[in-house]
Amino acid sequence: MTIRMMVSLTLAVAALGGCASPGKSAAGFASPQTAVDEIRLLIRAEDWTALAAKYDLSDSREPRARLESGEFFVNREAAAQPTGAAPRRVRRPFSPEFRYRATQATSDAAVVVIEMMVEIDQGDGLPVQRGYDYFKMRRNADGSWLILPDEVTAAEIGGVNRDR
Repeated sequence: MTIRMMVSLTLAVAALGGCASPGKSAAGFASPQTAVDEIRLLIRAEDWTALAAKYDLSDSREPRARLESGEFFVNREAAAQPTGAAPRRVRRPFSPEFRYRATQATSDAAVVVIEMMVEIDQGDGLPVQRGYDYFKMRRNADGSWLILPDEVTAAEIGGVNRDR
């Protein structure tokens, strides 16, 4: 059994309680913080269809087919770049090496910004480098959370304290 099949099976079993109706997308996440581990599994398994089902596209012009194909998530040109400063292969919602750091409220009470962080220890006594990434989630009427495809603006992350 491949990793993708195991992840899909695990997620299907977990979603059975919230997704029994035909034609409905998969149930949302229990919380933004717990969503990160599930999203990471889907990214690593390259299960773009299951990840696409976790997106709220109701206010977006983004076609679901673009998400399901992986085009929305993967930077196809990353492999062609030289090593070292190469862009990340997975560009949305975050690269799998990033970890959950914080949740920040926005002007919309149902929408939050999730702050992700990666620490890179370069060794030789050099300071640890930190990288940050952000994505948005919306709380549904049933209390579950879905990912929003919108980019996070500088104004939306202005209040995040990165020194914590």
